[in-house]
Amino acid sequence: MLYQFKHQSNTFELLNLYSMTLQVNQNPIIYLGDDLEVCEGDIVTFSAGNGFVNYAWSDGTQTADIQVNQAGSYSVTVIDSNGCEGSDQVALFTHSQPIVLSQPMNQTAYLMDDAIFSVAATNVSSYQWQTNLGLGYQNLFDAGQYSGVNTFQLTVSNLASSNDGQLFRCILSNWECADTSSHASLQVRNELSIREDFEKQIKVFPNPAREEINILHTELHPNMTATFYDSAGKRVLSTKINALNTRLNLIGLSSGSYWLRVSTSEKIAYSTLIQLQP
Repeated sequence: MLYQFKHQSNTFELLNLYSMTLQVNQNPIIYLGDDLEVCEGDIVTFSAGNGFVNYAWSDGTQTADIQVNQAGSYSVTVIDSNGCEGSDQVALFTHSQPIVLSQPMNQTAYLMDDAIFSVAATNVSSYQWQTNLGLGYQNLFDAGQYSGVNTFQLTVSNLASSNDGQLFRCILSNWECADTSSHASLQVRNELSIREDFEKQIKVFPNPAREEINILHTELHPNMTATFYDSAGKRVLSTKINALNTRLNLIGLSSGSYWLRVSTSEKIAYSTLIQLQP
C-alpha cells in the first residue's frame, strides 16, 4: 500500500513521497463446536486449538483444552503471537442417569397362569423389557404372551412349559442415558411338582402330639396358614405362619385324629394326619 506525504513551507513547496507496507493480521477464529447434550457424569473436552500464546477460559483454565462434566456455558479467549484476540463459547446440557431402586424378582408360576415382573427406578422416561431364550437378549413387543413391555411392569400370560427357565431384564432410559436391571428368571411348574416341592419343605413334629405341635419349613410363602380339621371336616383351629418354625398350642382340642392343612395364597397346600393323645 502506498502512502503520500506532502510538506509545504512559506517560500517553497516540498513534496516527498514515501512507500511503506502495512500488514493487517486477522483475528483468530475459534470454534468450540455446537452446544452439547450428555448424560450426567460424562466428561466432555472442549478445545480452542493449539498454537496460541495465551488462553483464558471462563472457568479460569489457561490451557488449550478443558475437561468438564457440569452443565453450563463455557467460553474462551485466545491471543496469538501477533497480539490478536479470538473467542467463542459453547453450552453443555446434562441429563440425569436412570437409577434402579428395586430389581425384578425371580418368579415361579403354574402352567396357564400369568407371571408379573416389575422394576422401580427414578429418572426414567422409557422402559424396554427384554428376554433371553438362549440367543442373547432381544426386545419384547406387546404381542402374544407379553404385555406392558414399555412400562415398569411386564406381564407374561398363559404360561407354557417352553417359558420355563426364561430370563427377563429391563432397559431403563432417559434421553440417551440408560441403565439395565438385573435379570430375573421364570420357573413354570405344574401343580403336582410344586406341591411335591412344598411338601419337602415342611416337617411336622411330634406326631402323635399332646399339647403342642411344631411346623418347621425351609421357606416362607405368601399368606401361609395352618388349619386343623376334625374327623367330620369341621375347622377347629387356624393360625397364620410368619416364621420358619411355628409352635401351635393344641390345648383345648380333644384327643383323636385331625387333618392339618398348610396352605398359601399361591394355591399350594400340604396335608397330613395328626394324632392327638390325651
